[in-house]
Amino acid sequence: DQEFLIKTHHVSNIELLPNGVDTQQFKPGKHDYSHNETLLFTGNMDYDPNVDAVVYFVDEILPIIVKAFPNVKFVIAGQRPIDKVMALDNGKNVFVTGFIPDLSETYNSASVVVAPLRFGAGTQNKVLEAMSMGIPVVCSNIGFKGLGINDGEGAFMRLGASDFAEQVIKLLSDEELRNTTGKKGIEVIEKSFTWETISEKLASFLGRGIK
Repeated sequence: DQEFLIKTHHVSNIELLPNGVDTQQFKPGKHDYSHNETLLFTGNMDYDPNVDAVVYFVDEILPIIVKAFPNVKFVIAGQRPIDKVMALDNGKNVFVTGFIPDLSETYNSASVVVAPLRFGAGTQNKVLEAMSMGIPVVCSNIGFKGLGINDGEGAFMRLGASDFAEQVIKLLSDEELRNTTGKKGIEVIEKSFTWETISEKLASFLGRGIK
């Protein structure tokens, strides 16, 4: 969005204030990196980009992963799942939970968080929350680009279905990779995405009198 405004509308006095994470709710320390059978997607499941993402994942990405990990579980967690989402639940590899009061527990049960969004904008809270808890993430460019990180620093960006699946398989196959990726994600959040850091940045913008 920032790039669009600068390049298309030639706006010069614009700054970027990232999303932040409640690190007290989504805090690291309880994750079991030896677990390698659960993939997780979170979000409001009546939101078109999320609906498209899970349908795309189940139809095109998950079958590749199942060949390597037949018992893998893909959990879709989020309120208001529409019929199209509910229809994905097969009781074997795909499970739709509906509303969950405390998502932090659900994140801790996941081996890898996936965010294969194909349209939408902005930094995805699902990516930040998972990174805050030390859960490795595989996502599309949507949700990754605005983080300002290198590939593997808590999250991997993969664009095609086969590349996306391959990265998930690599993570499921390697406990050490899950661990190191998760720890790097925690470092990124603590450095740049805590509410304290975001509020300090906002205060600096206001202090400089951006107009």
